[in-house]
Amino acid sequence: GIAEGNDDNEFISLLPPPTCPACGSRTIFDPSDRAAVKKTADADKVESANENASSLSIVAEQRAGQVLRCSAPHLLCPPRAVGALNHAFSRPGLDVPGLSEARLQQLVD
Repeated sequence: GIAEGNDDNEFISLLPPPTCPACGSRTIFDPSDRAAVKKTADADKVESANENASSLSIVAEQRAGQVLRCSAPHLLCPPRAVGALNHAFSRPGLDVPGLSEARLQQLVD
């Protein structure tokens, strides 16, 4: 689409970023669950059966049910570190009272 409020008619890229905006590590597509793995396998079958499909729709079918993630270790990427620590210290985890995601973000910063 065209960026709003810009007279230069610049286009916004809809391609996923090749690197993590927070830490610069490579990004990867990761199945969000086991059902997504099956959907990806089904998309591969559709791709081989339909050779006239455009390359963009093939990529979309292959990426359905997948999540774009940073490939850096959890504690080396600041947003991943906050998410991992928040999960560990949450109520179902260690249940540390008063330790919120906002507090963890302050500690990481």
